[in-house]
Amino acid sequence: VELKVEVPWDRVSVHLERTYKEIAKHAQVRGFRRGKVPRHILQKVYGDRVREEVASLVIEDGLVHAVEEHELLVVAQPNVEPPSIKKNAPCAFTATLEVRPKIEKVSFKKLDVEVERVDVTDEQIDERINALRERSVTIQEPEKARASKAGDELTIDYSVSVDGETIEELTSEAKEVVLGEGLLPEFDAGLQGVNVGDEVEIGVDFEEDAGHPALKGKHATFTVKVSKIMERILPEIDDDFADEHEYESLAAMKEAIRGELDEAANRERETRLKVALIDSLIAKNEVPVPPTMLEDQRKEMLQQMLTFSQMLGQQVTPEDLESVGPRAERRVKAGLLLSALARQEKLEVTDADIDTKLGEMAEKTGKHIAKLKADYQGERREQLENELLEEKLLTLVKESAKIREVEPKADAEEE
Repeated sequence: VELKVEVPWDRVSVHLERTYKEIAKHAQVRGFRRGKVPRHILQKVYGDRVREEVASLVIEDGLVHAVEEHELLVVAQPNVEPPSIKKNAPCAFTATLEVRPKIEKVSFKKLDVEVERVDVTDEQIDERINALRERSVTIQEPEKARASKAGDELTIDYSVSVDGETIEELTSEAKEVVLGEGLLPEFDAGLQGVNVGDEVEIGVDFEEDAGHPALKGKHATFTVKVSKIMERILPEIDDDFADEHEYESLAAMKEAIRGELDEAANRERETRLKVALIDSLIAKNEVPVPPTMLEDQRKEMLQQMLTFSQMLGQQVTPEDLESVGPRAERRVKAGLLLSALARQEKLEVTDADIDTKLGEMAEKTGKHIAKLKADYQGERREQLENELLEEKLLTLVKESAKIREVEPKADAEEE
């Protein structure tokens, strides 16, 4: 917005008087003692400097009054041409400000949203049990010497050659591999049915995008010597297995796992519903996005993305970078709308709300509530207040929304 501001002379003169008095305390002018320089001399020597400082003070003074009068929320440094200071005349200037948009009314009732149903299947329960089973695996040498088979853990030495030349940096000794888990198909097939002491040659054709330069588009020969074969013994899935994991029976184990998966599914559904409600709220309400807010949000999300990628050792793709802009715009719009809705509906977070939440956290974590209250001060308390306010807002929106559960997308569609 553009503001035309006029500061009356009486306020300008106050700034002039204060500035000259401050300069007079330290001014050094030949022929005069410090603090005793007459005003007309100060005006000659320091007039330009005083007018520049007073112009800045007048701008700040005028903008504060104008912003308060018009109830503006400024989001960036204003652009102002320095005004001229003239005796006995008001000081006028024009300021261009970037402000939060004023949202007079947020339409939030009877939103129509779809949310995918989140199901818990027997297959998911079996996957969880099999994961526990894998962690309970026993690795041992076969009672009788035998040839290797899928699931065995082999210890091997190997070298790699291309066009008859050995690639030394790819040579490996005492390498442990599991047949059927993550090996090149030709390599895996070549190690099926081998015995301890065997030496085999395995040919592998590499594509142009192979990781090592010497292998790009080449046929490589792996010379492999098998030094050890170990078999993996998995426990039976029965009541004894459940007892080892502190369940009364296998049936009780499955029931407990289903309960955990149900809780996770409900959390996932609520997360999807929250996304759908906010998307619908944005679609129903036109919200201008201040460029500075958008850019600040984009930079923050980009920094978060880069930090997490480094922590996980992953590369940020061009598609990842392209997604930041639209997601930042959505987040800014959501924040503006929810803030406006809180003011519109007079929703706020009370001390009682905070105490209730901390009590729930204490019960869940086993921490003393006094310790949690001490931990949640300052910025952490403000973050908790924001989370609770968002919960209240989404509950309000959800109460009147038409929510339709739909079938989960097929795997092919998700891909």
